[in-house]
Amino acid sequence: MPSPSEQEEQWFKEQELKKKADAAAAEQHQMTIAEREARKQAHWMKCPKCGGDLAERDYEGIKIDQCGDCHGVWLDAGELEQIGHEKAGGLFGFLTRKK
Repeated sequence: MPSPSEQEEQWFKEQELKKKADAAAAEQHQMTIAEREARKQAHWMKCPKCGGDLAERDYEGIKIDQCGDCHGVWLDAGELEQIGHEKAGGLFGFLTRKK
């Protein structure tokens, strides 16, 4: 059976290992957040097709994104449905109808 001093020593070693593991996990979490933010900044308001800068345009009260280079139009979540409701029988109406 280990002596009390050996048990204390073992306990302190375990505590130190736990602190190191917790610190490593926290550092990994921070790196993940920083990487995600860096990716977001690198792609923020960039055209997925050509990489050009996107500019917000107003289309019948709905903000859409249009590329200044290729003139592609990109919609954020929910914008297609808003256009579809505005133009239920129009160009986008068939895309938003429930089957």
